This record gives sequence, structure tokens and C-alpha cells, in this order.
Amino acid sequence: MPLNVPDSSTHRRPTLKALDLVHAMGDLFTQSLHIPLARVTMVPDDRFYDLLEELEGSLPGEFEKAKDILARQAQLLAEAREEATALVEDARRQAQALVQEHELVRAAHDEAARIRTALDSELQTQQDGADRYADEVLGTLEDRVSRVLSTVQAGRQHIQAN
Repeated sequence: MPLNVPDSSTHRRPTLKALDLVHAMGDLFTQSLHIPLARVTMVPDDRFYDLLEELEGSLPGEFEKAKDILARQAQLLAEAREEATALVEDARRQAQALVQEHELVRAAHDEAARIRTALDSELQTQQDGADRYADEVLGTLEDRVSRVLSTVQAGRQHIQAN
């Protein structure tokens, strides 16, 4: 009876040889002579022992493969953790930079508002001073004009009285 071990190239994922041998042993049992009422199956012992021996020989290699797979998985997890940690740290630095930039912008806005308030106050002070000066000049001019007008009126009255 031929060994019924599936070809791993027909499967999408790699199979373990030990599992294939267990399936072959099951196939051997299924294909063996059954005595229905006695619930007995006659399995060719040479074929069964050949499969059992091959299974026994494949187990250390399968265990090594499993160890290699677990080691690679652990390595991938460690690399993923490192990358995740680096991404989180980078995001934290970027967030901190944005916060600092925001604080600088806010401080610049606050300084601009303070300067604007100081300039408004200075402008009001200068406007008040200019208004007082203009009022004084206009007051002096009004006095002079008033005296000139009084002189003109007195001159006209003098002319009209004569």
C-alpha cells in the first residue's frame, strides 16, 4: 500500500510532516480490513510500524520548526513593540512641539494685545494733549480776534458818529 502523505505544494499553508503522517496512519486504518461484528480491524503491521517510525523520526524536526516559528514570532513581536514605542514617542514629541508652538503663538498674541493697548493709551494721551494745545491756541486766537473785532467796531462807531 503506498504512503498517502499529501504533497505540501497543494496546500496554501505549510503543513507539518508529523500531521501528514498521522493522517496517513488514519488512511491506513480506514483502508485496512474491517471485521464488522467483531469490531476488529486488521492493519498491516509492517506498514503501520513504518509510518510510526517515520512519525517518531519527524517529531524532533517538527519541534525544531515549532521552536523556530515561536522564536521568529517573538522577534516580530519585539520589533513591532519597538516600532510602536518609537511611533508613540514620535507622536508625543510632535504633540509637545505643537503645544509649544501653540504656547508661542498665544504668547505672541498676548504680547501683541499688550502692545496694542499701550499704543492705544499713548495715542489717547497724545490726542488729549493735541486737543488741549489746539484749544489753547484757538482760545488765544479768539481773544486776539475779539480784540481786533472790538477795535474794528469801535472804529466803525467812531466813523459813523462823525
